[in-house]
Formats: sequence, C-alpha cells, structure tokens
Amino acid sequence: MRLRKQDLPLPQVSGSFDDSREILLTSMKLRAISECDEDALHPLLEDFVSSHGTLPFRPDYWTSFKIWMKDILSTDEVLTLLAESNGKAVGFAVASVQQNGPLLTPDRIGYVSLVVVGSRSRRNGVGRGLWNGIREWFVSKGITEVQLYTEFGNEDSSAFWGHLGFVPYLDRRRISLRK
Repeated sequence: MRLRKQDLPLPQVSGSFDDSREILLTSMKLRAISECDEDALHPLLEDFVSSHGTLPFRPDYWTSFKIWMKDILSTDEVLTLLAESNGKAVGFAVASVQQNGPLLTPDRIGYVSLVVVGSRSRRNGVGRGLWNGIREWFVSKGITEVQLYTEFGNEDSSAFWGHLGFVPYLDRRRISLRK
C-alpha cells in the first residue's frame, strides 16, 4: 500500500492540552510529500540542521536532500509524510521498510529516517501525529519492529522516542580516518 496525495486521517492524540495546542491538533493534516513541496521542506530542514550541531552535515546538504527526496518519492517501500496546520508545513517524516541483518529477526524492519518538526510547532502533537501515520503504514506492511537513530545529547529527541516506547538498542560508533 503506497500512500500518495490523499490526506491521511489525523491519528488521535491523548492528553490534556491548552487551547492553542488543541487548535493546532484539530487542524493538522498529514499527506504524502510531493515534488511541489520543496519550498515548504527547506525551512524545516534548516531548523533540523541547526538543532543537530554534532552531526557532520555536508556543505551542500540541501542539494543532497532534494536529490534524495526526488529518488525516494517514487519508491513503494518508502513513506513520506508532510504535516500541515492551517495550510503551513509544520513537520515532515521519511520512513522505509528495510531488510534486517542476515543473522537477525525479523527479516524486514521499519526504519524511521527522519521526523522533523519545526521549532515553533514542537510539543503540540505534530511529532506524535507523524509517528502515528508512520506506525499505521508499517502495520499495513506487516512490520513488527521499528528502528531509528537519535543523536547523542539530543535530550528532546531521546525523551520523545522514549515516551513512545523506543528503547536504546545498538550503540553506533564512528571514527574519522582523515588526517
């Protein structure tokens, strides 16, 4: 099942919110990202890059991102979602179905590449709405396990995913071999 241009139903979010949060949640829509959404994604990606200071982003990350998005928009094993509130993009997500390692079960896993919520829209249910849309898609694909990366030191991200039930699983390490 490939989600295309149609609007997705906004998953229900439980909890008590003040009036401004309730207004945002009831007016938020999720839909598949299209090539026409480039202008809407750019400020969200800029916000994402500026809030992840320890990651080694490419100098031309925006160009690389546009090429990557163009490639994945036509792939059936990738879900792209754009969250909009009052006609404005407030977040987006990219998730995919991938093969697990040859020694591990299950054979296929869900992988969350990105969940990006604009800084002005955080703590208003946007991230949870995007996750719920991703989760529904994974379930429809028969996926029983989901993995993702969080940046060390990003307490907001760790808390968000932890609240949703994600637990640390692997410790990915790196070393630079450049002189």
